[in-house]
Amino acid sequence: MKIREINRTANVAWSPSDISPIYLVCGTAAQYVELEANGSSAIEVFELDLVSKNISLQSIATVKSNHR
Repeated sequence: MKIREINRTANVAWSPSDISPIYLVCGTAAQYVELEANGSSAIEVFELDLVSKNISLQSIATVKSNHR
């Protein structure tokens, strides 16, 4: 059973367990094979919302970078 999903090829990190709400950070790198092959690197922050009926997590912040 899926709770939530993110359609990314990325390195991920969770926020510490004593932080509320819960956040997930994804670091994508240029030249990874992605569905959105835009060739840029970014760090995206997602809030884990278990109340929403949407299966996909929504990005709440994105920082783009020219560096891998």
